[in-house]
Amino acid sequence: MAIISLRKGLTPVVAIILLLLITISITGAAFLFFSRVTETSAQAGEEQLQEQASQSGGLPRILAVDKNKVHVKNIGSVPLTNPTFFVAGTKVDVTGPPSLAPGEFGTYLLDEVQLAPLPQVAEVKIATAGFSDSIIATIKDIVASIVSMGTVLTTGMLVAGDPAISFHDSAGNDLAIITDAGDMGIGTTSPGQKLDVAGQIHATGDICTDLAGGTCLSTAGGGGITGSGISNYVAKFTGASAVGNSQIFDNDGNVGIGTTAPAGLLHLNSSLGAGVLRVENTTGASLLFVNGTTGRVGIRTTTPGGQLHVVESVAGVAATLIVDQTSSGGEAMSIAAGLTAIGLQFSNTGDFTFSSNSISTIRTGGSSGAVQRFIVRGSSGNVGIGTTPNARLHVAGGDVAITTQGNGIILRATDGTNCYRVTVNNAGTLSTTLVACP
Repeated sequence: MAIISLRKGLTPVVAIILLLLITISITGAAFLFFSRVTETSAQAGEEQLQEQASQSGGLPRILAVDKNKVHVKNIGSVPLTNPTFFVAGTKVDVTGPPSLAPGEFGTYLLDEVQLAPLPQVAEVKIATAGFSDSIIATIKDIVASIVSMGTVLTTGMLVAGDPAISFHDSAGNDLAIITDAGDMGIGTTSPGQKLDVAGQIHATGDICTDLAGGTCLSTAGGGGITGSGISNYVAKFTGASAVGNSQIFDNDGNVGIGTTAPAGLLHLNSSLGAGVLRVENTTGASLLFVNGTTGRVGIRTTTPGGQLHVVESVAGVAATLIVDQTSSGGEAMSIAAGLTAIGLQFSNTGDFTFSSNSISTIRTGGSSGAVQRFIVRGSSGNVGIGTTPNARLHVAGGDVAITTQGNGIILRATDGTNCYRVTVNNAGTLSTTLVACP
């Protein structure tokens, strides 16, 4: 029997299979190795971060930047103390909370003087002893920079240095401005208040103020005024928030009180006995009074006893009625009570006195044909009846009659101090009787 010995080598297929098995084994072993290493490293890294955080003072996180305001949160488990800020790589001073507790928010203000030379858009970075966080932010007002350059932003809007911001129409006419002081003008280039409008304001809602406890223009807001009336009447408040007609009627320049057809600049119509017109001073004393029933006029009295009644209540001051002719430069007649040295005086003693330096006369017959009846010459005191006197008593155009028996004319002796009454008897014989001189 023959023995056959076979030698079998590695075929290509078997070799490939063996290589695949070896590769899978090595990959699996490597995966397990690196997984463990990564897990160990991660655990070690987290523990190291927490350890470093506890040593350095918290983990900062920048949440937002608003111009020079940086909003920060401490995401660590220990307080964040004394953080340092950088803008565009430059350290910038801040004001803000010195410490943030774990999970606490805080706002830090960057120094605007230090920000001024830095770019408008820059990296803002916060750092502690071992950690930092950063964000790209706009740290300055872009519009403020454009204003300083006087740049036209869009058609119809011009931003310039004076005023700060102005709006124009297509023809270049000013529509609205905002000044450097923050005052806004609409329809005016010189606003005097925070909002100054030249023209009407239309609002679909109410317009209110905080003054006086809060007041709104509309009735719904409290403080509205309502009412109605008749044309040409001057309005008056008939209640706290209502208006109606007054007694004053304005008819194209003429004002009527008690009448709707004023015939003069001021027309009063009333039959009140208490006075259609009263003028008083601040103490309530009557200066002028007109009785609406009788038509009597009182000066310094409200109870005139005649068509014209003049009263003077001040001691030593005459109640005087003066009739004056301005062209003659003096008084034609003056009637007073209680004083002397005036042209014609009716005193409170009942005397009728002429005591003027001018000629005082009494005439009759009307203004067109007045006849002089009685005259007293102020310079001499001569009295004339029917004539201008050249003697103390001068009578013309008639007789002097003494009809009471026993009465006569009293004459003073030319060579002594005796006085005699001259009389006449029934036969026409004159006789004298010694009497006391008047």
